Amino acid sequence: MNISNERLRSLCIKHQWFTEGTCEQYDKLFYANTHGAPVEEIVTMVWLCSDAETWCRRNIKSILETEGDSSAYKHEVWCVDRGNNFNGMIDCRLFADYEPAKEYYDGIGEDSYRRIYSAPDIWNYLERTWKEGETL
Repeated sequence: MNISNERLRSLCIKHQWFTEGTCEQYDKLFYANTHGAPVEEIVTMVWLCSDAETWCRRNIKSILETEGDSSAYKHEVWCVDRGNNFNGMIDCRLFADYEPAKEYYDGIGEDSYRRIYSAPDIWNYLERTWKEGETL
C-alpha cells in the first residue's frame, strides 16, 4: 500500500491520530512513509502516538487501507539534496533519471552536505512541466 504524505496527514487530522506524538515524531512518520516503510510500520508509528483508549492497530490499518490513495506513487524520481552550511537551507532538485541526478550530485562537491536518493513522486514532478533539475 502506498499513501501520499498529504493523504496521511489529512487522515491523521480527520481521525485525530498522532495527538500524543511530538513534532519530531510526526516528521519521522512522514520520512518513513516517503522512503517506503511497510504499512505495518506506519500503522505502528501512528498507533504509538495516538490515544490508546480510542485506537488499536487493527482499526488504524483498516482505515489506511480503505481510505488511503493506493495510486499515489505511480512514478519514482531521483532527488538530490544540497545543504548550505552557512544558512542551514536544503536545496532539493528532482530528476526523472539517475544519470542527470548523479551528474548534478557529483558537481556539487564534497565540501557541502549532499545526498542522492530515489523517492516516490509525491510532487507529481513527472506530470508537471518542470525543467530537469529545477529547484523544488
